Amino acid sequence: MEGEIATCSASLMRALARGDAPAASALYADDARLLTSAPDLIQGRAGIEAYWRTGIALGLSTLALERHALDTLADRVLDVGRYTFRFGHEVRASVVEQGTYVALHRRIEDGSWRRWLDVFDPGEADAGALSDLAGRTQRRGGIER
Repeated sequence: MEGEIATCSASLMRALARGDAPAASALYADDARLLTSAPDLIQGRAGIEAYWRTGIALGLSTLALERHALDTLADRVLDVGRYTFRFGHEVRASVVEQGTYVALHRRIEDGSWRRWLDVFDPGEADAGALSDLAGRTQRRGGIER
């Protein structure tokens, strides 16, 4: 199970590095939820694909995930750690957001693990680093933040 979750996370990082929003969103369950600096909870695979597509269009070049803990909760797996978003391809000129992530994975019908809930919480110093992305993400019904 730990190896499958690591593979899922690595596949997400590679998909975003390639600029492939459909491949990134395919790693989420159909009814997944994504909570970021966007104004609303993003729901469903199509909404998550639109979020990542917008980020890529704004220059998202890297998502790095550093796991700190992995725990089993009934039929789900909780993955907690630190993340870094990088916008731009030149290290010195890129915009960076860092913070804590919490991902809840669940098995889908075919037996594979998918991200069911993803939360990216920027640190206080980085809050607003993705305000342009948050402002351009289409509003959807859901939980107000």
